[in-house]
Amino acid sequence: MRDGINVLFYLPCLGLGGIERVVQNLAANLPESYSIYIDGQIELPGHLLSKVKLPDNVKLLTGLNLSYESDRYIPLFACHLYKKISTYHPHIIFSFWHRANLTTGIALSAFRKHNRPKWVFSVHGESPGYENNGISNSIKGILLKYFASKANKHVTITKKLVDRCNAYYHGCNFDLMYNPAVSKELSILATEYVDDACFCENNKTILSIGRLDAMKDYKTLIRAFKIVSDSEKDAKLVILGEGPQRYELQSLIDSLELAGRISLPGFKDNPYKYISRCRIFVLSSSHGEASPMVLSEAMFLSKPIVTTNFFTASDIISDNNNGLIARIGDPRDLGEKLLSLLTDCNKSIELGACAKHVAIERYYTNNSVKKYSELIENLVDHC
Repeated sequence: MRDGINVLFYLPCLGLGGIERVVQNLAANLPESYSIYIDGQIELPGHLLSKVKLPDNVKLLTGLNLSYESDRYIPLFACHLYKKISTYHPHIIFSFWHRANLTTGIALSAFRKHNRPKWVFSVHGESPGYENNGISNSIKGILLKYFASKANKHVTITKKLVDRCNAYYHGCNFDLMYNPAVSKELSILATEYVDDACFCENNKTILSIGRLDAMKDYKTLIRAFKIVSDSEKDAKLVILGEGPQRYELQSLIDSLELAGRISLPGFKDNPYKYISRCRIFVLSSSHGEASPMVLSEAMFLSKPIVTTNFFTASDIISDNNNGLIARIGDPRDLGEKLLSLLTDCNKSIELGACAKHVAIERYYTNNSVKKYSELIENLVDHC
């Protein structure tokens, strides 16, 4: 193992998302001899990484103080990143998501080859790049493909995304690197006390966690729960998270006369204690997911999973083996699958046990970090 390696993780946003948790787990478990820097294009107040204790060898840099994320700021982001690289001299940069990847490509092009860090080009979203129609996205897509060809390594997080990325980025060879999602520490956090009647012993509480926005499609989940509640009068639905759709969702809950049956408690610093005490964990997303951290975490905590059939869902959940897969945007299908697990405890236990086995095998932090460490060492050895 080489000492004195500087690693920079470059994120599109320092916020409350899954990428932040991936980077937290990597930073906390990579060798202490590394100097690790975490930077984001923008920095949201109270972001996840500002709330956790990071090791002494990890430095959290400051993102730009902008009110929202936008590709229009890419030139500004690139100048900002250029200055960070010049200041901290990373040997390797990991960039995540399209805008951060494009920004990194632009910033690195300003360095002479012998001064340029090695670059790991990472795709952590459902879409490999700028695939939407329009002149602006076409131009950005062309630039991104060009810069991707200059990267030293390409990684993504599910088998389907490997195939999709290899097709989009011709000539680039993407490797599969599962997210470092679960660890023993998670099990400890899961035992913390919960003062909430919804999570008492033998409850019938269905739990979902995520940003309250259109991507998570909580409107379909709320309508699905209406079907559940008509049959199971003591069932509850809890959705942890914050976001722009809070008032719309509350209005829908009220219109369906589900107040008192569905609660929106907001963001929680420790969601694991709630996951460990729910009956079923559900993900109702309509798009945008790749390998949701919260899904891996719920699997590790032996929860029976019901998820919608987003693009990579079948890479994570084997239907009727370690979870159930429902059609996107179909309240009846989702509701019936939730109801089937509420009424069949043996099936729920069986799915939960299989889910934990898969989570340990694929997403255990020590295994993932070992692969990332090997990647870093190999790249530095070829500097």
